[in-house]
Amino acid sequence: YKKHEELAAGEIEAVREVLTRARSQIERGWTRFVAAKDENGRSVSSEDPRACSFCLYGAVWSIVGDCPESVEILLQRAKAILAPESRNETLYAYNDADGRTQGEVVALFNKAIELTNEIKKEGTDAPETSD
Repeated sequence: YKKHEELAAGEIEAVREVLTRARSQIERGWTRFVAAKDENGRSVSSEDPRACSFCLYGAVWSIVGDCPESVEILLQRAKAILAPESRNETLYAYNDADGRTQGEVVALFNKAIELTNEIKKEGTDAPETSD
């Protein structure tokens, strides 16, 4: 996956907000193989007001309509830390993996949010990965 890029101080706040709101969506309801589902389990757009469960990307899309590169970079870094065996998997594959749980996806968002806090505290650019 791509190495961290420089993140401006203001961007860190925006990224943290997106991650925090997307985590809340996952905590309310999580799904696999589709972006979002309604209360009847039918696939719907992540931006559909009837959506009540979301995949990893669907949760982000429901907040900002796409997945900003800076958000994806931090989620990928969090995945590399929490699940090194899935380092080369896409975030789609991580979300949809056999045996994956809602708690693991929430933990991924928690780790990504923690990374934004570390970046802000250090007052530096995002930490480099060890590729």
